[in-house]
Amino acid sequence: MTISQLLIYGMAAVILAFYVRRAILSRSIRQYSPAQLQDRLQSPPPPVLLDVRTDAEHRSGALKGSFHIPVQELRRRADELAKHRDREIICY
Repeated sequence: MTISQLLIYGMAAVILAFYVRRAILSRSIRQYSPAQLQDRLQSPPPPVLLDVRTDAEHRSGALKGSFHIPVQELRRRADELAKHRDREIICY
């Protein structure tokens, strides 16, 4: 096998890995319309509402029953989500 063939196979593998990762991530994220969210909130157990907006955006109004962790702080405060591991978490 020549070096050019190895490079082509390597590039193909990287591209394939990128598309597989993208497909996996897109399947794990769901989007809800307001009506669908209302239905989800009525179902037992209701999902956890996580407000990931900035502090200023959060002060302008938040959904009742949600809790706030700005997206910039998610990695540092991820342990706060551990108690909700068995429930769906809906971020907005």
